[in-house]
Amino acid sequence: MADVPQLKGEATGEDEDDEEFPAAPDGGWGWAVCLGCFMAMVLLDGVMFSFGVFFLELQSYFGESKGRTALVGSALMGSSLMMGPFVSALVNAFSIRTVAMAGAIICSVSFALSTLANSITVLTITYGFLGGLGICMVYLPSIIAVGFYFEKKRALANGITSSGSGIGAFIYSPLCNYLQTEYGWKGALLIISGITLNCLACGALYLPVHNSKKKKNTFKSIENSEEQKSLLTVVNPRLKILSGECEKSHSYHHIPQYEEKLSNGLAKSTPSLTTRNRVNLGSSTGLLSSRKDLFYNGSLTKLPEYREHSTRSLYNIANGDIYIEDDVQMKPKDKWANWRDEMMRMTGLGLMSNPVFLLCAICFVFWTTHLTIITLLPDYAVQQPGVTSGQSALLLSIIGATNTAARLLAGWISNMPSVSCLWVNAVALFVGGLSCIAIAYSHTFYLLAIEAAVFGMCMGTWTSLRPIILVELLGLDQLTNALGLVAMFQGVAFSVGPVIAGILYDYVGSYGPPFILAGAAFIFSGMFIYTYIPYLSHNVPISKMTAIFYTKL
Repeated sequence: MADVPQLKGEATGEDEDDEEFPAAPDGGWGWAVCLGCFMAMVLLDGVMFSFGVFFLELQSYFGESKGRTALVGSALMGSSLMMGPFVSALVNAFSIRTVAMAGAIICSVSFALSTLANSITVLTITYGFLGGLGICMVYLPSIIAVGFYFEKKRALANGITSSGSGIGAFIYSPLCNYLQTEYGWKGALLIISGITLNCLACGALYLPVHNSKKKKNTFKSIENSEEQKSLLTVVNPRLKILSGECEKSHSYHHIPQYEEKLSNGLAKSTPSLTTRNRVNLGSSTGLLSSRKDLFYNGSLTKLPEYREHSTRSLYNIANGDIYIEDDVQMKPKDKWANWRDEMMRMTGLGLMSNPVFLLCAICFVFWTTHLTIITLLPDYAVQQPGVTSGQSALLLSIIGATNTAARLLAGWISNMPSVSCLWVNAVALFVGGLSCIAIAYSHTFYLLAIEAAVFGMCMGTWTSLRPIILVELLGLDQLTNALGLVAMFQGVAFSVGPVIAGILYDYVGSYGPPFILAGAAFIFSGMFIYTYIPYLSHNVPISKMTAIFYTKL
């Protein structure tokens, strides 16, 4: 392997005017951003968890079947996921703060408009699809904002913010039941609309990350003209070398990122070259594409690529960049070009040829049946002797409380080097499946409460481990694209799962079969992801893996 070219020139020092990419402060205003994200999770997930409280009342009001009524809540959850790539592209085109605040307004307006619905179809459009878009426009920027503000404390910050989901479910279920009892479903939804508007304040907290440190290592020239020439040729063939210095021979629009592997091995030890002023939370220049670790909710210091470069900024390693002087400027793309590029990046179908990803996606789709439990459990509970509507809403609160505890516990367990996240995930899915099946045979509030608590623990575990498992199996480079595709698949599954369960109830007249099928889906997913996927991921070359997989189809 050829030696890596030596970079000569003095570091610019702390007093230079040029600044590096904004580094995550791991504190300071980041805690205000963390608080905003936490409150957004409370407000938004609380709404999604509590639809089951309105389910029976909506069915009675519109005189529809359970299958048609379930479509309202499933559309809300499904569209909030399916809109992920679209909203990510909006963040790239505009800014985190702008998109989040616009989403808060859309979400609030959609719930208010829902009170005017005169049919279940109109309610599905206003409450379901429009509300789902608004939720996604707040939810996704919240996650991204935390990712930009925290690196070393990422796991702690994500643990705090994700706990808002369970707390929201714990608070909203009895709150919605009370509001519905006092004011009817329309009055309750109008009040929820006003409460949701508080997400405006949450979005307003998502200020851009400002540089806290001056650039420490700006290199001015590269020694060893042969390797210098080959490296700069990869970056841009129109650059030429004059007396050991890099100059422009022609004007050009941008420097493409250096991604290909060089035959002399230089790419293995030299990150890409790019200009410094590329990323800002409020800019429109490839915000999401600048960070491949934004959706990773574990501690970045646990990743091999960060452990190998402990002396460098975690931010710079996440970018994989070395910065060159501003003599070479990048022409920023317009907002809609960034929107288009981000849509293509998150929905790129290249991963569809990877059997490990396909099997992961199938397993993740199977565990979306937890929405069936959340939607139908209150209605099932009130059909049991001695169970009141207040107690049925309390079951969702129990799920929310244990969900919160499980998210925090799963984050702590995932940082243990001796613990396999795949094993933890498989156990959670298996136990969660058994609890679903047990619900179908339980007829007292106390048994249902115990099973709801177990189910909430399991649900919080597999939800929080999803990005960590994708990184383990596919690598950090594929995380954003993988999550974008998985979100779309899960969005479709969320949209149809409760509907199918409702139709099944309309056909057989019992909630037993839907709950049993949901439990079987969890068990299958857990067994499959633990036994088959790791074998493909670690023991079989990708080319052979693909051939074996498609031969067996």
